[in-house]
Amino acid sequence: MHKCFKCGTEFEGGFCPECGTRFQEEKHCPQCGALLAGSAKFCNNCGYSFLEPAKKEKKPSKVGAFFKKVWAWIRAHLKIVIPSAVALVAVVVILSLIPTFILMGVNGTYYASLGGELSEQNYVTLSSGKWTDSDGLEGRYSLSGKNITLEYEDPALGELGELLGGDADATVRLEGTIENGVLTLKDTGREQVFVTKSHSHRYGEWETTHSPTCTAEGEQQRICACKKFETGKVPLTGHTAVNEDWLCTACGMQFTKGLEYKPTSDSSAYSVSEIGSVSGDIVILDYYNGKPVTSIGDNAFSDCTSLTSITIPSNVTNIGTAAFSDCDGLTSIYYTGDIATWCGISGLTNLMAPDRTLYIGGNKLTGDLVIPDGVTNIKSGAFAGCNELTSVTIPNGVTSIGDGAFSNCRGLTSITIPNSVTSIEDYAFYDCSGLTSITIPNSVTSIGESAFMGCIELTSITFQGTKEEWDAIKTGDWWNHVTGYYTIQCTDGKWDKRGNEIS
Repeated sequence: MHKCFKCGTEFEGGFCPECGTRFQEEKHCPQCGALLAGSAKFCNNCGYSFLEPAKKEKKPSKVGAFFKKVWAWIRAHLKIVIPSAVALVAVVVILSLIPTFILMGVNGTYYASLGGELSEQNYVTLSSGKWTDSDGLEGRYSLSGKNITLEYEDPALGELGELLGGDADATVRLEGTIENGVLTLKDTGREQVFVTKSHSHRYGEWETTHSPTCTAEGEQQRICACKKFETGKVPLTGHTAVNEDWLCTACGMQFTKGLEYKPTSDSSAYSVSEIGSVSGDIVILDYYNGKPVTSIGDNAFSDCTSLTSITIPSNVTNIGTAAFSDCDGLTSIYYTGDIATWCGISGLTNLMAPDRTLYIGGNKLTGDLVIPDGVTNIKSGAFAGCNELTSVTIPNGVTSIGDGAFSNCRGLTSITIPNSVTSIEDYAFYDCSGLTSITIPNSVTSIGESAFMGCIELTSITFQGTKEEWDAIKTGDWWNHVTGYYTIQCTDGKWDKRGNEIS
C-alpha cells in the first residue's frame, strides 16, 4: 500500500485513484518536516533546497547570548524600563537642585514687624544665598531646616585684632529661624522679627490672661510668630458652687431661697416657675442642679407687690406672659449679662415699665446708649422706661425695633437708626416726650401704630426717601397721634404732618 503525498489517499499500484498522482518515493523536508515526493528538489512549504548541502548553524558565544537575552528582556519590558530610567534621572536632578529650591523658597524682602505692623523702613532682603538690609549691610546666609545663619564681615573687628597684635575673626554671625514668611533674628540678646508682605497670621494656642469669675468674663490671648496677637473673651463661670444656704462659695453671692425651679420640656435647663413666699430683693440662680436657668415662667411673679428688685442671670433668654404683672413695688432690674444679650430676650415688655431702673452688668443705663455690633433685632420692651437715657445709637445690622422697645424713655432726645432697619413696630417710641427730631432711612418699609404717640417735642422727621415712599410705609393714623407740630423732610420736598407741602 502506498500513500499519496498530495492528497493522502492510500492505494496500490503506480497511480493515485483520487488525484492521479504517480507514485513516487516519499521524503520529509529536513527544515520544516513537510512530506514531499522522493524526487522533489525544493520544499514547496518552506523553500528548502535539496540541491545545496545544509549549512551548519553557528552557535553564538556565551557573551553574545547574554546580551541577546538582555536585549530581549528590555524589548519585552520597554514600557517599564524607559519611564523608570527617566524617573530615576529626574529624581537625581531634583535631589541635586533641592538646596537651590530651598534658597529660592525663602527669597524675598522681609520687613520689621512691630506687634504685627510692618515697618518698610527696616528690612532684610534674601536672594539665593546672599542678603542685604536697610542699613547697607550685606553678606551670605545658610539654611539648615528652619534655622538660618546670616554672616557679614565687620572691618572694625579686624582692625581691633590688629591693634591687639593678633588675628581676629571679622565675621559676624546672626542666628535665627525662618518659617511661614517670618524671619526671626537674635542679635546680642535682642530678638528682631521680620515678615513678608504676603505673610498670613498663624496664631498659637489661646492662653488665659485674666481668669473668669462667677459674674465677669475673663480674657485670653493668642500670638502669631510675627508678634501680632488677638484677644478673646473667656465665658464667665457662673455661680456653680452654691451651698445649702444658697450662698455661692466662690464669690459670696447670696441667692434667694424659696424660689421654685422646674425643668424645661426637654430637661436641658430650668425655669423659675413660682416665687413662693419670698419678697423684697430677689436674686435668681443662674444654675440649678448643674443645669442653666434659661427662663422665667408665665405669671411667675405676678401680683408680687412686695417685690422691690430682681437680679436676672445672663442665661435667661425668655420671660413668660404676665411674669411681672402688677408688681407695683418693683423699681430695680439687675441683669448680669451684656446689652447685646439683653436685646434678644423675649418677653421684656411685661418686665420693663416706667420708672423701673435697668442695670446691665452692674452699670445703670444712663446717658448715651451704644448698642454693640452683632445685634440683629431689638426685642419688644427692651429699654422701655429707661428715663435716664439721652441718646441711642443702633448698629448697622439691626433689622427691626420691637413693640415698645424705647417706650417711656422720656429723657431720650436723639436716636440713630441705620439703613438696615426695615420695620419700626407698634409703640416703639411711645411717650418719648423729650425726642425732638429723628431720621428714618428709606430701608424702613413699615411703621407700627402709635410708634411716636406722645412725642410732644417732636418737630422734625427726616425721611431718606421720597414722599411717595413715606406715604407707603405709614400704618393707620399714627402720625396724627403725635401731639406736637412736626414736618417731614423727604428727598423731594418738605411736608407737614397732614401732608401739606411746605415751600
